[in-house]
Amino acid sequence: MGAASLGVGTAEEGRVPRSAAAAFVLAAALLSGCGAQDTRPDVLLITVDTLRADRLGAYGYRLDTSPHIDALAARGVRFEDATVQWPKTWPSMASLLTGAYPKTTGLRLRPRILPESLTVLSEVFGEAGYRTGAVVANFNVGRALGFEQGFEFFQESWEERWQETAPRRRFVNQPGLVKKFTNAGVVNDQALGWLRSIPKKERVFLWLHYMDPHGPYAPPEPYRELFLSAHPPEFATAPLPAYQLQTSPSGKTITDLGFYRAQYDREVRHLDDEIGRLLQALADLGRENTVVVLTADHGESFDEHEYYLEHGKLPYQPTAHVPAIIVHEGSVPAGRTVAQPVGVIDLASTLVELAGLPVPDQFEGTSLVPLIHGDASAAPLQVFMESGYEAEAQRTIREGRWKLVEVPSAADRQAMTGARFELYDLEADPRELANVASAHPETTARLALALARWAETGPASDDAAAELDVEGLDAASKEMLRALGYLDDAEPGGPAPAPKAPEEVAPPDAAPDELQGVVLIVLDTLRADRLSITGHAPTTTPALDALARRGVLFEQAVSSAPWTLPAMIGLMTGRNPTAAVYREGRLQWSGVEALRDAGVRTAAFTEGGFTSAHFGFDRGFAEYVEYASKVKLAGVGSAEVQDAGPAVADGIGKTFASATAWLDGARGGGRFFLMIHTYEPHTPYRSGLYARGLPPGRLGRTLEQGDTERIHAGDWNLGEGELAYLEALYDGGVSVTDRYVGRLLGRLETLGLSDRVAVIVTADHGEDLGGRKPRRAADHGHSLYDELLRVPLVLRDPRHPVAPGGQREAGQVRLTDVMPTVVDLFGLPELAEADGRSLLPVVRGEEQGDRVAFARVTRKGPERVAVRRDGYKLIREIDGAGAEALYRLSDDPGERKDRAADEADRVRTLGADLDDHLAELRAEGLLDFGLEREAMPDALREQLRVLGYIE
Repeated sequence: MGAASLGVGTAEEGRVPRSAAAAFVLAAALLSGCGAQDTRPDVLLITVDTLRADRLGAYGYRLDTSPHIDALAARGVRFEDATVQWPKTWPSMASLLTGAYPKTTGLRLRPRILPESLTVLSEVFGEAGYRTGAVVANFNVGRALGFEQGFEFFQESWEERWQETAPRRRFVNQPGLVKKFTNAGVVNDQALGWLRSIPKKERVFLWLHYMDPHGPYAPPEPYRELFLSAHPPEFATAPLPAYQLQTSPSGKTITDLGFYRAQYDREVRHLDDEIGRLLQALADLGRENTVVVLTADHGESFDEHEYYLEHGKLPYQPTAHVPAIIVHEGSVPAGRTVAQPVGVIDLASTLVELAGLPVPDQFEGTSLVPLIHGDASAAPLQVFMESGYEAEAQRTIREGRWKLVEVPSAADRQAMTGARFELYDLEADPRELANVASAHPETTARLALALARWAETGPASDDAAAELDVEGLDAASKEMLRALGYLDDAEPGGPAPAPKAPEEVAPPDAAPDELQGVVLIVLDTLRADRLSITGHAPTTTPALDALARRGVLFEQAVSSAPWTLPAMIGLMTGRNPTAAVYREGRLQWSGVEALRDAGVRTAAFTEGGFTSAHFGFDRGFAEYVEYASKVKLAGVGSAEVQDAGPAVADGIGKTFASATAWLDGARGGGRFFLMIHTYEPHTPYRSGLYARGLPPGRLGRTLEQGDTERIHAGDWNLGEGELAYLEALYDGGVSVTDRYVGRLLGRLETLGLSDRVAVIVTADHGEDLGGRKPRRAADHGHSLYDELLRVPLVLRDPRHPVAPGGQREAGQVRLTDVMPTVVDLFGLPELAEADGRSLLPVVRGEEQGDRVAFARVTRKGPERVAVRRDGYKLIREIDGAGAEALYRLSDDPGERKDRAADEADRVRTLGADLDDHLAELRAEGLLDFGLEREAMPDALREQLRVLGYIE
């Protein structure tokens, strides 16, 4: 195995180790590829939320808060003057993981989603063969903001523990209660559980983000008597944040700063003991060869600049100055202190180089490895930071003893010193009490110019990252954010709301007899076997899994066609696709018209293509909006069409954002039906979430239309590794889709609609990933095998209670059953002449067994039909020979063994079903889509070409 396959690079590739230590580790990595023992180090990245550097003994604190961290610092290098790039969790941690400033990541003033285009540490280590894992205790570095990128194991410490589901109980905003699920002990238990599952010979990159000592301060019981006399009473001259306020045993609100300082110190001591436990566990596991980095996302202000128990808004040292400690026996000298200013952003490059890997060009920080070994000239010349809540962030530059702060916002200036520029001499004035800008005009002008040049380079806007829909989060997550001070429903310093104990929380109102609405979500090209709840790994669908656990999962749902147009005809009409319901290039009737005629408000948000109004899919909808994804598209059909741009995420993002906004307006109205269709995870595949670290072969970072054309033409005969990479790209699209579904479901919860609205999630067809013929990878519409016909189908009717974990139905159902079910959910009469039937009798246990399912395909080969029933499938070619293949799905779900010769009686029985079905189809008129001949707008034709449907 060569250097390239290890991901360590070569001199010819333009990157070489920049220190003797890195060269040593690189040589060890190369030897490991030649059969020698892999001596590369494990990497442990510890980030602590809200940890002030000056609250640790290693940084001069007078109390015994951190004996284990102090001992760790004595074993390695301690950076005396480390600065975060924004004193708030999400921008600070994004910079650490990507080596990029917040103005590049786009995570700045408000919570946003980490762009997948950035290279993160987990990807760098994963591509080098490391096992990558993370346990985080702060929502703002969780999945909702995209921080799971590149990790094979990613655990949110509170997941599935802090919100009970049976009986349902909402999280209570009570000081301290949140820490039960986010404290360092929980994080360690989950991290060590994963670590013990990894063979010792495999290298590990593990990131742990501890929530202690973030407020509300609530140390565990054994620590609550520490430091009783260390902090004398002191009362604030300004209000304290409402989320931080705690009450005395008599019920009075505590405003004594001494109490909160002691509580903070107690949490630090609890954290320190847990870090000691973690390090001992590493030794017990034989992982002494570990690079350990400890730092924080920001500090905490106790009273400095009249800023109490808060962080993020001001640029001063209590929240900007954090610990930074690096330890590794053999490559990091012990007991060294580095006095030069550095940035937390610099730790990304440093970690990568210490592991002997090439530093990605995208990293904007400076590797500190030469500085670690005594080369003071290698220190960053300047360190930059931003801060604030206003539209114009404050900007800070550090250079040696000097710190210059620029305050563009007039409102911020009024709340600070009143000056646009503040200059501090941190050697003479470490508490930043005196603005000396006027006394040092040359220094101020020089640093201001450097700061302006830095601000002008590269992107400097939140637009680099997609905005997190905070209002669309589920109610429990929003309550958690309130408890941690990220959402504020009360004026700062006002009386804290009287918390209810968990047992006092009222259960939700009983589900209504009549629904207000039904939401139907159609995810194009989603295979049934790609849901995590069905056993697929990695975890791609946590939102869909959660919905299934609260509703009904139909394990054998079958489409009537392996491509979008006929499948959507069957879904929208409840009819088998024939000329009776679709002719002359348009849908002739839709079940939505029955809803509209009954007074149900109807709306749809789709992504064009074969769901375009051009093909008549707007029938029955009062509002029908198309956001065409995958390619630029405008002016299609009679519907209102919006240009979603070329990026996949933009298309799906606009679709779901508009649907969510529509729900906001529908909350107070009458009954409604909302349909959402997205072309995720259809080709092109553009999410590399699970592909990082896998060899792409001839495939690029994404799978574009030109790539699929080469595959299908036989120009590329994909090997096993390339197919695995392609599958990983597909899984990335599935995960992106699930994320948007989860946000919409959370919005239903927030709006109070989750107990009054039924939700159905399904797909039109599946996808071939090359498991049968590599030439058919990333394709559909060419066969009637289950990888194309089986689709996910989840139904949640809030009026129908299910056991914990949800209800699973193994009987076969059809996509044509969906619209009859929607009609039944509203209590309306059955659809006339529908081939499908409502699923509610199945849900209620009134019907057992399979519903016979038929499918037909006329593209990419001879016409074929299939019947699926009683655990068997018969496929027949409609030509002179009439070739037939029989599969027993119960013991051959992959349809590999043709049993037609062995079970002639079964072939005759199912063949009779096919004869009857074909006779019915011919009586109504077989469909001839005529897409190549049909006149359609050029933009729509281009979209269908990019989607692979027409030449």
